[in-house]
Amino acid sequence: MAEVKEVGFIEKNQLSKIVFSLSDYRGKLYFDIREHIKTDKYDGPTKKGLRMDVDFFEDFKELVGKMEKEIAKMEKE
Repeated sequence: MAEVKEVGFIEKNQLSKIVFSLSDYRGKLYFDIREHIKTDKYDGPTKKGLRMDVDFFEDFKELVGKMEKEIAKMEKE
């Protein structure tokens, strides 16, 4: 079973949050950004999200930086 370390989260609403975590699965390290929900029947991760090999993390950070610049441009318009 994968070892999971929650790094942080962003609360979407009372029932849902976006969780940022790292997991080690079969000796490979992954980063995960996933929606978690809490209801009367279920408390945990959903299918909504992504898991990527940490080898892609630098590329991911670069694209987040580009996204940040584009958001700033669009908000000025």
